[in-house]
This record gives sequence, structure tokens and C-alpha cells, in this order.
Amino acid sequence: MATVLAEEATEIEADFLRRKDGVIYADGDVKIRRGNITLCADQAQYDDAMQMFRATGSVKLRDNKEYQLTGDSLRYYWLKKSGQMQNFVIDFEESSLRASGKRVLLEGDEIYADTVEISSCPKEKKDWRLLMDDAEVDAEGVQGHNMIMEIVGVPVFYVPYFFASRNKKKRSGFLLPSVEYQSGEGLAVAAPFYWHLAPHYDATIIPRWGGDSGLLLANEFRYLTSNANGEFLVAWTPWEKNKRHHLSLENHFGTEHWNIIFKGENVSDGNYFRDFSDNNERLVKRNLPIGAQWTYVKDGWQFSVEATDYKTLDSRLNPPHNVIPRLSAKHIGEKSNYQWTTAWEYASFRANRDNQTTGDRWLWEGEVGRDFYWYNSIFSPSLGWHAVQYRLKGGRQPSFGTPYFRLNTETRFPSLAEFFGGGYGRFRLVYAYAPVVKQDDAPIFDTQALQLNAYNNFNHDRYVGGDRISDVNFLTYGFEIRRWREAREEFFVGLSQRYYFDRPRVVLDGEIEPTKGLSNVLLSWNILPNTMWRINGEVDWHPNDNDFRRFHIDAKAVFPGGRYLRAALIQKEESVLLGAASPLGKHLSGGFFGRYLLDNDRFSEVAAALRLRDDCNCWMISFKISRNLADDGTDFSFGFELSGLGDIGADQYDDVVSDLK
Repeated sequence: MATVLAEEATEIEADFLRRKDGVIYADGDVKIRRGNITLCADQAQYDDAMQMFRATGSVKLRDNKEYQLTGDSLRYYWLKKSGQMQNFVIDFEESSLRASGKRVLLEGDEIYADTVEISSCPKEKKDWRLLMDDAEVDAEGVQGHNMIMEIVGVPVFYVPYFFASRNKKKRSGFLLPSVEYQSGEGLAVAAPFYWHLAPHYDATIIPRWGGDSGLLLANEFRYLTSNANGEFLVAWTPWEKNKRHHLSLENHFGTEHWNIIFKGENVSDGNYFRDFSDNNERLVKRNLPIGAQWTYVKDGWQFSVEATDYKTLDSRLNPPHNVIPRLSAKHIGEKSNYQWTTAWEYASFRANRDNQTTGDRWLWEGEVGRDFYWYNSIFSPSLGWHAVQYRLKGGRQPSFGTPYFRLNTETRFPSLAEFFGGGYGRFRLVYAYAPVVKQDDAPIFDTQALQLNAYNNFNHDRYVGGDRISDVNFLTYGFEIRRWREAREEFFVGLSQRYYFDRPRVVLDGEIEPTKGLSNVLLSWNILPNTMWRINGEVDWHPNDNDFRRFHIDAKAVFPGGRYLRAALIQKEESVLLGAASPLGKHLSGGFFGRYLLDNDRFSEVAAALRLRDDCNCWMISFKISRNLADDGTDFSFGFELSGLGDIGADQYDDVVSDLK
């Protein structure tokens, strides 16, 4: 039986309904709906004049958008949107958190409660909980006073004020701390404070205490506007006699056609990242750039102005030149199957070390070509000119220039695409010719040999940079097959080889000098035989001496049940990558990852991690130990997560799994 009240869309359903003196009495499986609110109870009364409900027995008040409130009894006024419930439990719609207590007051969209307990654990098993004297719940989050955190019944943490966000709206407050251990520093603890200054900019203040390094204070400022974004980082050690610091900034400004980038980083000493950063940053950061770049692009034109200065942290490395400034312009045009490109650049190279050559360099390149179509083939011949002029310190002014010719052809095979169920098969042929010119008296500022593979083996030049023009007279031919399914590449195989009609005479120091005749055979593949396996690799084989100059194969698998496996052989580095991760039981998961050097017969880096979850999945703890023999460092880190509340540190088990995916 059901009754609909006329004054507003309020629907009451129950096993038994009766009306007396303006009051509706409902008994047995009562359901009341009005707007987004649904009320369920064993018994309920509705006073028409006061617009007030009374409910008793297994009372449930549900907001379809935000929460469900359960208790023993409820009194609620519709017009005032206020009420009171005894012995309540609040289940939040978007979170696994649950709040409970003796009494709760409802005032509009806000909830006030006394003596509150918050947890994501089941009622019968409280592995962790937060106890507060009072709490307030609104659209932004949950806040309370005198919060005590208990783990398995033992108090472990206290704060006088607590706030947990329920949406993506930012709010100032302390973030959960992070803890890590490094063999060179010992135990380090950081307690960041997030400062929400405005919707489009904020700051994070991070005091960090390390066992050997002492106190480090850091401040990270971020901003975001309609046409700009950036980050600033300042960190320093205020109590050390020899102050140490880290400064970093990156800013982007731009519109549809122009863009400005400011980027820079500086540290007080070469050991800063070793003492205050993880292994990856210690190994990667060797040259710190400081510079700016302005770029304008419109109607086929591109203009650029940039300047970059480098600070080298490792005195054993050969640092790059400082470039102050670099000016460039480029135009690409097309009309009636004709294409043309012209580019110009000026760069001033400054020494980063006393023994480096310095000077100015001018580049100019122009090219024109045309496309011809025939059935499933395209032929694209082009002619170009490349010229370089220097003005070096000491008065030398070497210069050189040369014309070049190249022919790109491609033939596609639709029948192969049909056979593979999507994708394509194509044959490519590229011929390139450029005569030899004398370049021995020119310096090397920013040029290096191009690493050939199945993707860039069809490049007409052998170098990246402007200091050398490779003399070429070769033919590159190859075949590749690709297949896609549901926007995912399932199959790729590429095979290519070059034939040199003449031996190149322009060779960089340390470069493997090509010989006349057949070059290396390059084979690359990326295959997904099913939803679990991915196998990719590359072979660089020279037929004349039957030598594998580069070879690697990498097999990765993701099995049902959260099991991962990876095995890779990298011939160039003479190393083997091995890794696996899997559940070790109902609650425990473990994984490892390592790089084994075949020539030294030892591991160069290893990492192992464990993750433990409870039965109800309301908390997780993870540990990872890693060792890198490059700097003889051992790190220990852990993560601790309370479901629905947040985490202390990252999931260390996931960190190892990311190396296996």
C-alpha cells in the first residue's frame, strides 16, 4: 500500500498505513522518498502540519548523492532540513570510511556529531580507528578535534585538529608524513604542510629531518592560469655550518601560436642529490640546465629564441656547451604535391670547461621535393643544400656546404591488412646521396651519431646536430607489418638494411665506421600474442663478420591473480633483467627486480618488496629494500595505507611491479 502527499512529491510505502488527526502512521518495512532523500525504518510517523518525521527501528536515511545514515531512532523536519539521530553510523558514498557515535545532529547539508569514531574496518574487527571528541561533516570533508589514531587498540598518533577531504576541493593542512632510509644518511622523516592559497596557486612546505644530513626545509610553489603554469622549489639546510641548497623552477607561458619556457635548477654541491634524493635522481641528474626558450608557430613558419647554461655535477664527465643564444627560423610549405623546407640557425657556444672550443655557428638548409602516386605506391624525390659557417675563438672561420639528394618510396599491401585483420604491410626504399666535403677543421659542439634502429634507419643523415654533414651514397630498404585491434597495436615487425655504394669518409670519434657493401640487418618486433604477454626486442646483426652488434629481447607477462613476470637480455650492456611479483598467500604479496651483469658476474642493482593486507582490505603496509652498486648505496623504504583515509609513503610493492609492466 502507498500514499502520496499532495503538498510535495513525498511518497510513503509500508505494510500498514493509517491517517489520524493530520498524522500518517506507517508500520512494517517503511520507505519514504522525497527528492534525493530516502528514509527506511520499521515504524514511522509523519506530521502533515509540522512537516516532521519520526522513525524508529533500523532507521536508514540515505542521500543519493553523498551518504547513508543508520541509527536507532530519527526525528527530522523537512522544511528546516534538520534532525537528530541516536546511535548513528554514517557510510559515505564515495569512500570506504565509516563514522559512528551516540548522537548526530543534521543541519541542512552539514552533520554534527559528538564522541565520534572513524574507520574503514568492519564493525567486528577494528584494526585501526580514529577517535575524536566531536566531528563536523559537510560537502568538503570531515573535521574534528582531539583526534587519536589507534592501531590494534594502541594509541599511536594525536593531533588537536583533524580534516579529511571528501572531494577534490583543496584545503590547507598537514599531509601524511613520509619515512625512508638510505645507507648514506640513515632514517629520514618528512612532514609536509599543504597551503591552499587560492584556487589557481598553492604551496607545500616540507620540513625533513635526516639522521646524518640534519634539517632540510623545502617549499614548493605551484600556479596554473588559462595560459601559464609553473613550479618553484626552494630547499636549504638552515642549521648546517656550510649551508646547502636546491633551487628549481619551470614555467610555461603560451597561447595558440607562441610559447615561452623558463627552466632552471641549481644545487650547492655535487653530493646534494646523493644525500637528499632517491637512487634514480642520484644516477640521472648530472648536468643541470638553466635557460629560456621562446617559440612562435603560425602558417608554416616557426621562430625560436633560446639560451641554456649547464652546471655539471660530475667532474669526470664531459659537459655540454653553454648555448647563449640560439636563434632559428623554419618554414614548411606545400602546394600541388610540391613541398619545400627552408631553415636557418645561429648559435653561440660558450665553454663549460677550459679545454672546450668556443665560437659561433651559422646553419642554413633548404629542400624542395614532389610526391608522385602510382596505385598503392608513393615516390618522393627531393633536392637540398646544407651549409655551415663558423667564427671560432682565435680567428678561425671554417665553413663547408654540400648539396644532397634523396628518394623516398613506399608501397602498401592492402591484402596483408585484410589477412591480419587490420593495420597494414608496407615496403620502403630510401636512396640518399651527399658528396664528401672537408670538415676536419670544424669543432664538435652538439653533434652525435644517430643510433640506428628499425624506426630511424630510413633517415637520410647519419648524424644529429649541425657540426657534421655525412657523406652518403646508400640505399635503405625494409619491410614492416603492423596490426591494431581496438586502438591497440597487437603486432609489429620491422626489418631493414642498408647498402653503401661507397665507404663514408666523415666519421666521428668513437663511431663504428660503416664499410662499403651491406650494412647491419636491423630487426625490431613488438608482439602481443594474447592479453597476458608482451614480447619486444631488437637485433642488430652484421652479415660480413656474423657479429651481433646489438641485441635485446624483453618479455613481460601479466597473469590473472596479480602475477607479473619479466625477463630481458640486453647484449649491448651485457646484462640480464629478471623480475617477478605474485601473491604469496591470502594477505601477503612479494616481488623482486634485478639487473645482472654478465661480464662482471654480479648484480648491479636489486630491489625486493613485500606488501601485507588485512582480511577486510582496510589497511596495507609495504616494505622495499634496494641496492645500487654504482654508488654502493642501500635504501629501505616503506608505505602504510589506511583505506579511505590516505597513506604514509608510496606503495613500495607497486614500485617494484612498475618495473615489470
